[in-house]
Amino acid sequence: MRLSLFLLAALLTGCGQPLAGHPAPTPPAPLVTSPWPGVQIEWHAETNQAALDAYARPGGLTGHVLGTAWMRPDGTCEVHVMFDRLLTPEVAAHEAAHCLAIHQRDDWTEAPAEAYVPRYLQACGVSVAPLGLPDDRPATCAAPPDL
Repeated sequence: MRLSLFLLAALLTGCGQPLAGHPAPTPPAPLVTSPWPGVQIEWHAETNQAALDAYARPGGLTGHVLGTAWMRPDGTCEVHVMFDRLLTPEVAAHEAAHCLAIHQRDDWTEAPAEAYVPRYLQACGVSVAPLGLPDDRPATCAAPPDL
């Protein structure tokens, strides 16, 4: 388990997107975390922005997204973010908050996730370790705050 987390962290802390014309790196395997009781999140690190945009915006909506989250029928919240943004606390906390809001309130809107990010940063600092993601940065909380 530690080895897989180390490999995931190594892949996620790369130097950004490859130059045009070069193949994208293979994304790491999904990582499952449970930052809150009863909330299981399956994190997917994507390497193709166009694919993430199409995945997150079915029906042809335009614009780039940083991530997307939805609740699967099995009760697992599936999150997709670009691999170079997964360890960004603002993005990870935002997507995790979607999962918590859907789980607790059946609320699929942006408002709870947007309101959650400043509370997360104030409580936990810049570490995403409280969300169950690999991060050596020190966290200032033992667990992520509730909504």
